[in-house]
Amino acid sequence: MTELLLEPREAELVDLLCNHPVRDALARLESACGEAEIEELPANTQRWLARSVKFGFWMAPGPDANR
Repeated sequence: MTELLLEPREAELVDLLCNHPVRDALARLESACGEAEIEELPANTQRWLARSVKFGFWMAPGPDANR
């Protein structure tokens, strides 16, 4: 098992995405950020999401997912 150190907001985003639809997760993350973080949030979010996909945090639903 490999461990990956996440930035605090990155870990918060992963947790939010596990428990909320993407739109809601992003809104909750933004509302938790201070003014200084807001400017960098779009770029950071893109970087974090790309990294999470690269390391296999997410998987496609199986064929029975919509049943």
